[in-house]
Amino acid sequence: MKKLFLLGFFLVLGGCKATVKDVFIHMEPSTGEIMAGNAIEMTASTYPVVKTAQFKWSVQAKCKVHIDAKGPHASIRPDKFCAQQDAVVTVVVTANGKSAKQTKKFSILENPNLPPRLSLNPDMKGWLMINDYSDKDKLKLNNLKAAFSTWSMNGGICKADIQKGALKLTYDLPSGDSLCGTMEYFSGELGKPKPFDISKYGRLSLKLRSGDGKRHKVKVIIVEYDPYQTANQGLVGESTPLIVLEDRWWRYEVPFKITLPELFDRSRAKGVGLKIQGAEGEKGVILVDDLALIPKKGGK
Repeated sequence: MKKLFLLGFFLVLGGCKATVKDVFIHMEPSTGEIMAGNAIEMTASTYPVVKTAQFKWSVQAKCKVHIDAKGPHASIRPDKFCAQQDAVVTVVVTANGKSAKQTKKFSILENPNLPPRLSLNPDMKGWLMINDYSDKDKLKLNNLKAAFSTWSMNGGICKADIQKGALKLTYDLPSGDSLCGTMEYFSGELGKPKPFDISKYGRLSLKLRSGDGKRHKVKVIIVEYDPYQTANQGLVGESTPLIVLEDRWWRYEVPFKITLPELFDRSRAKGVGLKIQGAEGEKGVILVDDLALIPKKGGK
């Protein structure tokens, strides 16, 4: 009887010291694909089941990923700005001093609601820098030693400043038809522009970012030089609206082929700038950097 009691005691004790031999990860959606900004749900199970097991979750990705984990469950949400990539989730399960680990790969799909993604650090060989906004002197003369200025219509106000090597443009649109923006001459002093040949360039590059945590829209304008018109302003090309994202830089390229009017004389350009138009009472802050002309590729 005494031997049976001792045997039963060791069996119970052995059960209390159970360790995890294997770990499994289940995903929802089961395809393992998730669009940036949305969540993928992970659940870990073990063999054998150990109620006292502790779970530690981690994620490896080339972008910011938010993880909310509690016990065997984890909700993983890639930042909405993540580029398309594969990521790996790892869970380490510890029970009674011993650990077991499992990893699982999942795919992050790029958010289709974002603008096309371009490198923030492109090879700029052959590019013509118009303004890099490196200091406050660039609010008078840009990199081409030509005039920089702001403009306004119908009560709109745009105030320019330099913030950490970028243009800080603060705008106020008191009415629905208010406008304001910037103008960078290609050549000449303020009020005395000179014609400039942009024929060998096919696109304009610039970087944009919100300065107030809100999303904005802005257009690029390219102005022809015409000595017979008011302010020497000829035809004007206007881009589609560019989205200024909330909390990060985004680079855009504006193609001249679809932006400039057919009769625009590229051998006689006046300047380039920004145009801001919005709802009545709209206010905001936009950051701008590295405004540059890109040479044509293959003659286009």
